[in-house]
Amino acid sequence: MFMNQTIKERIFSSFSVTAFLGFALFVFGPSYIYFTNALEFSYTYSEILKYCLFLFFAVVISFSLILATLSNRFFEKGVSLLFAISFLLWVQGNILIWDYGPLDGRFIKWEDLKYYGYIDTMIWLCGLFFLFTGRRWYSNLPQS
Repeated sequence: MFMNQTIKERIFSSFSVTAFLGFALFVFGPSYIYFTNALEFSYTYSEILKYCLFLFFAVVISFSLILATLSNRFFEKGVSLLFAISFLLWVQGNILIWDYGPLDGRFIKWEDLKYYGYIDTMIWLCGLFFLFTGRRWYSNLPQS
């Protein structure tokens, strides 16, 4: 699929995956934390957003450039790995939302919440397992 692409085409090809990673880390996550705990912050959303957007663009540009310089074999694996990590981060931040209490400086009783960690760990391990084994399964499907 990525065999005969130039570096410019690779940068464009990897942009959506690196943007997904950037959005998950620097837009969706911080926005959710801010808006669900807005009373706990002494600054506005627009003040934090400029830093988040800077980090978003830095990650998207740098990861796209790094991916574009990889060999064909590593480019495909790198894009797959970044997509899997981005998807798992999205799942963690949008589906596996556990109530740890407000961010007001109180101690979190982690021992009462250890099962959340077990669930999170199993989902991440299954996602990464599918990344490494699913490629072989997918390549065996009949092509049309």
